[in-house]
Amino acid sequence: MRESAPLPDMHNNRFLELDKGRWVFRPAMTIQTDPADIKRRFNKDNFALLEDFYRERTLQTHAMHEYARLGARSADQASQLVNACFTLLRRRFLRKWFKGRNDLLDLATPEVSFRRIVDDPQHPVQQSLVEMPEHGNHLVLAGPG
Repeated sequence: MRESAPLPDMHNNRFLELDKGRWVFRPAMTIQTDPADIKRRFNKDNFALLEDFYRERTLQTHAMHEYARLGARSADQASQLVNACFTLLRRRFLRKWFKGRNDLLDLATPEVSFRRIVDDPQHPVQQSLVEMPEHGNHLVLAGPG
């Protein structure tokens, strides 16, 4: 039996999409609604799991950024971060690797990127979005760049 290459197999089985040297992971999501709940009101508790998911996703973003930053200086330090990430309790990991930078963990992007977006917007639409009031609901669709 011939051993197959994992990425093309994953592409053929639609686990991920290969495109021009890049791969895109697209988790499937099916949303079903119950017609009886059409007038249901949602409260903050309804979104707690989603909030937890995004908080962890944001932490992963910052951990990967920290790994890259450390790795540029010292492979040993980067390796220590990876080891800590998989062995320490969350609170201990944050205390050790993000001490004094907890406010950074509230940002959905690394601090340098956040500062570039907020302090030096390069487009009038971006400027207007940065200056919008924080209250209310706003849907902003943005891509890289």
